Amino acid sequence: MTNLTDRFSRAVEYAREQHAADTRKGTSIPYLSHLLGVASIALDYGANEDQAIAALLHDVVEDHGGLEALREIEDRFGPEVARIVLACSDSTEENKPDWQERKKKYVAAISHKQADELLVSAADKVHNARAFWPTIGRSGTSCGAGSGRRAARTSCGTTGRLPTRSSHVASRLGRSPRSSIAW
Repeated sequence: MTNLTDRFSRAVEYAREQHAADTRKGTSIPYLSHLLGVASIALDYGANEDQAIAALLHDVVEDHGGLEALREIEDRFGPEVARIVLACSDSTEENKPDWQERKKKYVAAISHKQADELLVSAADKVHNARAFWPTIGRSGTSCGAGSGRRAARTSCGTTGRLPTRSSHVASRLGRSPRSSIAW
């Protein structure tokens, strides 16, 4: 059993502060619900406290501050948390490259990720799939407009699907994918 200390509580508060204005795509659901869900899934699969904290903070670098935010995460929560967060970030730039290009590069790097980085990444993907699965069948896409800083980068339409992502993740986990899922 993982012992969660006040350090985890401070990470929850830091994540809440960083994503205070953000909502889940196409909803009014606070973005913090996603971060708590990712941390919960990671803990269910054996995450230690560093990994659970990284799960809470996995979107801070790409959405709220880039490398400056990464340095702050390392100062507050340590180098292991910062390493995992960086590995789960598809960009550290304020003006992000095209969504599809970022995702292609992220998928290409999966085979080089360490086990703890894959744990947090997979927890993120599982939570996203759980949250958006009901809307995929109705709308043909898992992308939509959110609010806050995430909104500018989340609209990708039906062409935003990356069938290779599920294939790469599944191959790393020793499984074959059943279908292409937009993550």
